[in-house]
Amino acid sequence: GAGIGGLCVAGRLAKAHPEWTITIVEKNEKAGGRLDTVQVAGGAYRFDTGPTLLLAPDIYKQTFEALGARLEDYVTLARVDPSYRVFSPDATNFTASTCLLDMKNQLEDIEEGSFQGFLRYMQEAGTNYVRGFNS
Repeated sequence: GAGIGGLCVAGRLAKAHPEWTITIVEKNEKAGGRLDTVQVAGGAYRFDTGPTLLLAPDIYKQTFEALGARLEDYVTLARVDPSYRVFSPDATNFTASTCLLDMKNQLEDIEEGSFQGFLRYMQEAGTNYVRGFNS
């Protein structure tokens, strides 16, 4: 497919084997895979349907470098905080933040004691993230 992974692999194959003809087959009307947007009301509203967070910018940098380019020449990465908001029908809304105090206050308002569970989850996720890149 012509998602980010497929495009990266195709680019690397084409660079490594210029004698090959690389063909990408995509089921959607355009490239990008889950990296897409949906527009409604004649384009008045646009919704991101793709990845919410960029967790491994070094992989993108490495891919650009492998293809003889610099990521910074094409894309400006910027931290966005809050990263997203969740709106529930019962008005229990949540705003994901990089500020641990904000996260603690919000999570404890939703469910007492939940912040400690969040910290355990983040520790395990961090361990798995490092393990995934080192294995």
